[in-house]
Amino acid sequence: MRTNVSIVILSALLIAVFASCNNSGTESQNPITQTDTFGVHHIIETGEVYTCKMHNEVMGNKPGVCPKCGMTLVKQKITDTQMKLLTEGTYTKPDYKK
Repeated sequence: MRTNVSIVILSALLIAVFASCNNSGTESQNPITQTDTFGVHHIIETGEVYTCKMHNEVMGNKPGVCPKCGMTLVKQKITDTQMKLLTEGTYTKPDYKK
């Protein structure tokens, strides 16, 4: 009986740990956060975006570097596909630190 109770408690603990780990990383899956909404609004208003020539999902409102390949972002008119990624929040942020 004591073993069964221990197994139930251990199982509940493991389920709780896995459930809490499941939500980690959701912030990076939806990059439109309070801190960068100005950049998103700026891109939408101007229709211009800094993007990587090889990775059009990397977008920013100022010059930067592609986190995927290291290329310098270039300024261009935003495409319909990029606008969709931007409004859905599924775009990739550039690296502004380099």
